[in-house]
Amino acid sequence: MVKKHNHKKNLFCNQYERLSYKQANIASEKYGAHVFSKVRVADCLDIDQLGLSRDGYRYALSSHFDFVIFSEDYDVLFSIECDGPQHWNDPKVIKRDKIKNNICETGKLPLLRIDKTFLSTSAHISMLNFLIECWFLNESFKREKLIGNISQDEPFDPINLCSSDDSGPSKSLFDLINPVRRRIEKKHGWPPVKNTSITGHLTGKDRYDYCHGLFTVIGEVNTYGKGACRFYLFEPVPPEDLASIIAEHNMYLALEKILDGKSNSVKASDVEEVIFNHSKRIESNKNITETILVQ
Repeated sequence: MVKKHNHKKNLFCNQYERLSYKQANIASEKYGAHVFSKVRVADCLDIDQLGLSRDGYRYALSSHFDFVIFSEDYDVLFSIECDGPQHWNDPKVIKRDKIKNNICETGKLPLLRIDKTFLSTSAHISMLNFLIECWFLNESFKREKLIGNISQDEPFDPINLCSSDDSGPSKSLFDLINPVRRRIEKKHGWPPVKNTSITGHLTGKDRYDYCHGLFTVIGEVNTYGKGACRFYLFEPVPPEDLASIIAEHNMYLALEKILDGKSNSVKASDVEEVIFNHSKRIESNKNITETILVQ
């Protein structure tokens, strides 16, 4: 008996892409938007008008975005790329990513690069949901500015966007940090913090790195969190801010695991070494240097 081969492929390469699509769809449909997968770059941009190099032009014809968000009228709004580990450390993949970054930058197409950490829902909303919601709310914010309902010098700050209902006081829609802090406080009481140390830097043009260290005075509980954000063009939340949010969020998740007995505390000297090494990388890059000590 001859075994029949199934040559049909699934739309999504893996569970990561499938979950990304699901979350993007949930966040977008609230605004009447549509999410499409595997859309060719040349179908999103008029590449004949971009003055691309020969390699860039060929790449635009042959490559696709993992996801593209379209308006209710099917106009292109922004694109999403789901990056795995190879996008950080494989020279060939990094080179292709830079070509795509350049095409998006030239064509002024917002590009959001995410990894698996953006899908975590340890707070009430995932990072991907947060960013998509921010995009639509920022567009509405700009329209309100144009018609004079909001002052021209008022900045868009998604963390300060609040909702309220009959069940209680207003609460932040997109606060990714305080829900974790409140969980810790409810279970353990809030541990007095001796200080936190924050460092951040930009590697070349393509990557923001942040490291947050936390030292508490009870039981010598110490930990840290790292966050990184690859190059993207996404106006509502600057990449350096996003990398810092991810790092702080990871730091408090690590603290929660320690206090829950699911992980061990890190020695203060080890945290200091992590911060020191991160600061050394800042000095070697010289693109961004930021060191903050909060007592």
